[in-house]
Amino acid sequence: MKQEQTVFGDLAEARTKYAGAVSPEAKVAAANGVESVLSRLLVIMENYPQLKSNETVQTLMAQLEGAENRISVERSRYNESVKVFNIKVKTFPTNMIAGWFGFSPRTMFEAVKGAETAPKVDLKIE
Repeated sequence: MKQEQTVFGDLAEARTKYAGAVSPEAKVAAANGVESVLSRLLVIMENYPQLKSNETVQTLMAQLEGAENRISVERSRYNESVKVFNIKVKTFPTNMIAGWFGFSPRTMFEAVKGAETAPKVDLKIE
C-alpha cells in the first residue's frame, strides 16, 4: 500500500537526517522526526488485524514500542543533564569559567507538539 511506502521512506529519511545532524539542536529535531515516523508506523500496524497475527509483525511492533520507550528514557536523561549544565553555566563562579571557554545554555529536548496523541492514518487502498 502507498501508506506503508511513504512511512518507510519517511523513516529512512529521518534516520539519515539524525545520522547527519552535528549540533545538539539538529539532533533533537532529527530525533523528533524519527519518533514521529515510528508512531505513525505503529498506528498502521495496529490497524491491520491480519498483520497483527503475523509473528514477524508482532516482533516489529514490540521493537518499535521498545524504541519509543528508549527514546523517552534518553530524552529524560538528556534533559536532566542539560538542566544541570544550564544551571552551572548561569551560576557563580562556574559562569565565569563557562564564559571564558564559550559555553552557553543548551536547548532542552522536547517532544514535538501533539506527540502525545496518535496520528491519524488514512488506510485507503489505491
